[in-house]
Amino acid sequence: MSFKDFLQKIFSFRDQNDQFQNKERFSNSDTFLTTHHDLTPQKEAVADLQVQHSTQDALVLVIYQDDHQREIARPQLISGKLGEMINFKLRPLPNYDLINIHGFSRTFFSQYAITVFIYRKQDGAPIFVNFIDFEKSSQLHKPLFLRGKIGEAFQIYPPEFNGYKLASVAGKIKGFYTSSIQFTTIYYQKKDWESVKVFTAFLKIKKFTPAFKHVEDHNSFLNLHPKTTWKVFKRLLKNNHEIWLDLGSFWVKYQKDQMFLETELLSTIKLPQKAKLIALNQTARISFVANKKVSFFDIPNGNLIGRLKDGQQVIVSAKILVDKTDWYKLIGYGWIPGYYLS
Repeated sequence: MSFKDFLQKIFSFRDQNDQFQNKERFSNSDTFLTTHHDLTPQKEAVADLQVQHSTQDALVLVIYQDDHQREIARPQLISGKLGEMINFKLRPLPNYDLINIHGFSRTFFSQYAITVFIYRKQDGAPIFVNFIDFEKSSQLHKPLFLRGKIGEAFQIYPPEFNGYKLASVAGKIKGFYTSSIQFTTIYYQKKDWESVKVFTAFLKIKKFTPAFKHVEDHNSFLNLHPKTTWKVFKRLLKNNHEIWLDLGSFWVKYQKDQMFLETELLSTIKLPQKAKLIALNQTARISFVANKKVSFFDIPNGNLIGRLKDGQQVIVSAKILVDKTDWYKLIGYGWIPGYYLS
């Protein structure tokens, strides 16, 4: 039954009851001054009806609305006797504040009444969005602050920057506002870069090699000496097939005659000791930004090893909870946070 039908039924009952009382009520006001012994059987029945009227049942319909007059909870019907105190037991409404009441009374003052409790949804904690140059770790734009009510949905559409393209995203780009602050970092890379990946290896220098503060710089930052070893953190592949290696605070262009790489091979992948691995066998789709790619990793919170297109179908073989985030293992790829799957 719809809420409208519910109200119609209540007021239909009220009208029928009023008609019954109007037909049976004795019209002579002197009846109220006579004693019970002076009444005829007919008048005695009418007097009994009048006595019952003072202790008859009463109903209060309780309605829950938000500040836009939308129903936010099932109505309640409270019964009692005319003149009695009303015992309101309001429904719990998490994340809402009571801001107004219409038709409130502490007692049953009428046979039928309506009380409307009006609520406003609480504000959610803000979402901070940063736009970062992957190479320089610098901001491409001032941070974006998103605000909304708790439980409301949000979606972040990464803007375009001249000379850059989307590289990866850390955090959620769609979800719901909560009572906790959320952070999302969107990384961009130069358009002439094919890919940038987290890469664990050691670079051994054979000849003096120039190092640059940034990939696009023309003047070298320093020269690396022969017989020195440097840890590699990222590997950049440009569209012209040049390979650049990030050594922490500077970059070098990979040249076989001047250096060689010694890759760290992980014989086993170690997951957190307390984490419980759940075996799965189901299909899913990548849910990211249209026509963009999302990163996947060798282990949860590990090294970035590749990217998958939005909408691409994958097979999930395992699930694990790490740092309050569900991670899923994709057959043939690696691990990915659950909020990038649908």
